[in-house]
Amino acid sequence: MIVLSLLSLIPAWADAEVTASVHGRAPAGQTVHVMIRVRNPTPEPISYPDLTNRPWLVQFETTDPEGTKRTLFSTPPEHDTDLTWTLAPDGQRWARFEVPTSDAWPVGTAKLRVKIGDTALPQTRIDVVKLEPHHIDDQG
Repeated sequence: MIVLSLLSLIPAWADAEVTASVHGRAPAGQTVHVMIRVRNPTPEPISYPDLTNRPWLVQFETTDPEGTKRTLFSTPPEHDTDLTWTLAPDGQRWARFEVPTSDAWPVGTAKLRVKIGDTALPQTRIDVVKLEPHHIDDQG
């Protein structure tokens, strides 16, 4: 599993430590999952946008194994809810996302960058592989 980490640079979220975890290999035909962790490394409570209820704040910049580039995200509502998480000192919250269209990626190497608001986490590489059985039992 690859972990991407960046301290948020957006002033309102500046104290949060944000990481995204994604496996470096993915089976062709299955959706790639990303786990985003937001942690409060400070001694005081902080607020951070509730990514679970505001998924439009998360964008995926992808390059599939064929070289097609896309920026994918949920359509924001007409009026944002402004829901936030309150994180206690050393507290954390997790949000799990599926990368849209990743289940259609062919075998090869894909690239993924997760963006939250104006903060871009480092780009990662995902090897999309065809699963082959290691053994076939011929009892028949």
